[in-house]
Amino acid sequence: MDSPSPLPVETGQELRVVQEVTHLILRLTERLQDNYARHAARLGLTAGQAKVLMALRPEESVPMRVLAERTGYDPSNLTGLVDRLVARELVSRRPDAVDRRVKALTTTQQGERLRVAFWRQIHGDTGPLANLSGEELAGLRSSLRTALQPTD
Repeated sequence: MDSPSPLPVETGQELRVVQEVTHLILRLTERLQDNYARHAARLGLTAGQAKVLMALRPEESVPMRVLAERTGYDPSNLTGLVDRLVARELVSRRPDAVDRRVKALTTTQQGERLRVAFWRQIHGDTGPLANLSGEELAGLRSSLRTALQPTD
């Protein structure tokens, strides 16, 4: 992602640093998302399908509304993703144990195997962070934890 132009840029050294850091984080986020999508594609999934599969836990039945909350997807968009996972027999729909009118989703054995394979792939790859040393990664982690703390 290149810097937008000719948008106005605020002055002041600290603000310029904040703007550059924000820009760099956005670029890193794009690279992390691309890396995630590449790993999903290796297993024949879209990034969205992988996200849905990863949001389901083994031996768990989840109503669509809960899955929508977990993934941040609108239920209408989630339906298509789930339909494709069901068609591939990675996820199944079952009547909910509490409310039989509601369909709950669960991973199949095949879906769970694919979920574990994806997890191993994505967590075994340093991706865009590969150029950082252990010390740099620890510093970045510390800085991100601080930045993500609530501000009052």
